[in-house]
Amino acid sequence: MKTTKLKCTNENIISLFVENYNNLSASNKLVKESLKDKEIRIFTKNDLMIGGYAINTSPPFQYLEALPLDKKSEFVTTYGEDHIEITGIWYQRKNFDVEEHITFYKEMAIDCYKSGKKYTLGGTHILSIKQIHMLCLPRLIHNGIRDFGTVKKEYWVYFGAIEEIIKGVPKLEAAAKERNLKRQKVLGKVKMTGGN
Repeated sequence: MKTTKLKCTNENIISLFVENYNNLSASNKLVKESLKDKEIRIFTKNDLMIGGYAINTSPPFQYLEALPLDKKSEFVTTYGEDHIEITGIWYQRKNFDVEEHITFYKEMAIDCYKSGKKYTLGGTHILSIKQIHMLCLPRLIHNGIRDFGTVKKEYWVYFGAIEEIIKGVPKLEAAAKERNLKRQKVLGKVKMTGGN
């Protein structure tokens, strides 16, 4: 697996990034315009794009926009706008082994660290992703219902200081290995019973 960070200037790469994200996301759709002036990190295998995310280091921040106005104002007053957020996260699970999955998240941590920003923002409507992300971003800002246009879902917004991310990476690594072990046991059971 290879990884590259680049500015969103190549129309073909941007289109492929957005297409892959939208194919995997049932409710939250990405538009090319949202990547303007951002960097993206892509992951490739055998010259195929198999994962990626976008990096935003200046307002407006997608995750803060999901907050009620009073909470957003309170957060900005307390913590300022010295943030980075990782958005548009997607990967094709079938093309990632457990070590590559860990590498994917380690690259996120490295990009956050190298940004020089004090805090990292995160958010999701998927419980399993929230549980993973909050190993590195342990401070919950908001939990509420978010309107995605065609559907309303429970949504979490959270953040962490850079040092919390660095401390969280080993926990994330251990959790990924544990999930993989459970998955292998389930697959083993299915094979033993002939899938019945």
